[in-house]
Amino acid sequence: MLHRIYSVLVILLVLTIAPVSAAFAASDSEPPELASAVPTATAAPEVTAAPEASPAELDIPDEETPLANPNLLLEEDESVTPASPAPSGSPLLLDPSDSVVPLTIDGKPYAGTSILHDGITYVQLREFCSVMGEGVSVAWDGETQTVTVASPPISFTLNVADPYIVANGRYLYIPGGAVVHEGLTFVPVRTLAKAFGADCVWFESSQSIDVRRGTTPLESGDDFYDETDLYWLSRIISAEARGESLKGQIAVGNVVLNRAAAKGYPDTIKGVIFDRTGGVQFTPASNGTIYKDPTKNAVIAAKLALDGADIAGQSLFFLNAKIAASKWIIKNCVFVVSIGNHDFYSL
Repeated sequence: MLHRIYSVLVILLVLTIAPVSAAFAASDSEPPELASAVPTATAAPEVTAAPEASPAELDIPDEETPLANPNLLLEEDESVTPASPAPSGSPLLLDPSDSVVPLTIDGKPYAGTSILHDGITYVQLREFCSVMGEGVSVAWDGETQTVTVASPPISFTLNVADPYIVANGRYLYIPGGAVVHEGLTFVPVRTLAKAFGADCVWFESSQSIDVRRGTTPLESGDDFYDETDLYWLSRIISAEARGESLKGQIAVGNVVLNRAAAKGYPDTIKGVIFDRTGGVQFTPASNGTIYKDPTKNAVIAAKLALDGADIAGQSLFFLNAKIAASKWIIKNCVFVVSIGNHDFYSL
């Protein structure tokens, strides 16, 4: 009896121990509660080194490639003030370096565009003309690239390729030329004001300009240009500067006019050209080429010079240094500017 009871106890003991042994075997002899807390280490898979990427593949911006969002360069504690959009009606600049010039007309603020571009104050042609005259009409001829402005009794034309306006038969020089930007034509304010018979006054303290309307319209070319002066000036320009640029021809005209206004020279254009004090002053007056009909450009250059176009400053002399027989001018005078084949000098 005892033997049977002992046998049963042994069997029960074996059945109790077997699951525990199986659990220990499954966990490599670790306690069951640690088997789930500490994962079994496994061998790392073999890693194949990736080929080295080129800079383009890395998509790393360099100094020459701007970032899509430059604000990403800022630290988290830095703040950025975004650029304000241009307000409606702000002036159109011809170049980022341009600046706005305050402009008034007879003391009243001008609401249009007035900008300093390459050292010259420009205004938009149609905009300015509409303020300066009543019943102004502005017409554009795309085939000839010409603007025609009519504001009776004033009318003028501008070919955008030419450095001048023809107003009432007068040739008004445009320093720097007209500028066409985004379909709009810009012209120096002084030239446009003159076409309307107005003057410009510069105020250094406020860096501003006041356009002052005149009491009479621009004098016509027929009345303004003296026939004799135009005759001789156009001929000396044509004889001395045939083949030179319009600027070079105006500069020769400047020398003649400067002499006529200076002490020690005859006070007329014809007198200056035929002056023989100290010898022949202008070769064409000696060899007879002065009497040849002037070219069309020489006539325009003469009119521009007579109307104030200033290319050569205070120059009283000019020469072609490559062919000049005498170097007296070069040795004794002050160099002013070179234009084409001619060098210009003052005292």
